[in-house]
Amino acid sequence: MMIKVGLIFLIFFVNDLLALLPKFERPSENVTVIFGSTALLPCYISNLGDHKVAWIKAGNTDIISINDYRLTNDDRIKLEHGYVSDWSLSIQQVNEEDAGEYICQINTEP
Repeated sequence: MMIKVGLIFLIFFVNDLLALLPKFERPSENVTVIFGSTALLPCYISNLGDHKVAWIKAGNTDIISINDYRLTNDDRIKLEHGYVSDWSLSIQQVNEEDAGEYICQINTEP
C-alpha cells in the first residue's frame, strides 16, 4: 500500500514538473505576404521561466533577437512582445531578400 502512495506522489510530481517547462502554444505556420507589406511571424510560448527565446533565419548564422533584444541593425525588424507569451517577429516593408525560413526557438538550459 505504501508503494502505491509513493508512485502516485511521483507521478503527480513529474506531471507538475512537466507543466512548468516552456512550450510552444501554437504550431508553426507558413506566412505569405506581398512585397512592401508587413510580415508578422507568430511565436507564442508559455511557461518561459528563465529560458530565453531567440529568432534566427535558417541558412544564416546571424541571430535576429534574443528575448527582448534585437541583434540586427535592420530597423524594419521588430519584436511584437504585446503580452507575456507573445514572441512574434514583425518585418516591415518586406523585400525579396527577406524570403526564407525564420525559426523561433527556446534555449534548453537557462
